[in-house]
Amino acid sequence: MLSHRPEADMVLLHRAMLEHSYGRLLQLGGQTTEASTWFDRARHRLEQVQARPFLERCAGDIPTPHTPAVGGRAAAIQLSGRERDIAQLIGQGLTNKEIANELFVSSKTVEYHLSHVYDKLGFTNRRELRDHVQRGALSDAGS
Repeated sequence: MLSHRPEADMVLLHRAMLEHSYGRLLQLGGQTTEASTWFDRARHRLEQVQARPFLERCAGDIPTPHTPAVGGRAAAIQLSGRERDIAQLIGQGLTNKEIANELFVSSKTVEYHLSHVYDKLGFTNRRELRDHVQRGALSDAGS
């Protein structure tokens, strides 16, 4: 929800999105300490403009430390927000192309994140992941 000053809030919102994106870039480059600084900056700006959906997305992109999997439950906690979104959509039976359309990304991006989901949860195919999500195991592990 944006406040009564839409122009100022939009500037803050766009700045927060840029800071968040830069944090993701640093994170992907292995610079996790600096990335978390940029995530904190983005989170602070998003709190200022009360942009709850963006706050949730920002928080979901910061993975928790690796926890060994016990039946897939503990490993689910370490999924990024985007990986969790994709896993949930797999659980609904969507194809990579349908997921790409839903999330406004390319099919290649879906494949990239899906391969990380498989690695983190220890699955080798889509059916295993779909069954896991449909049993509710992914949602039980945290949100």
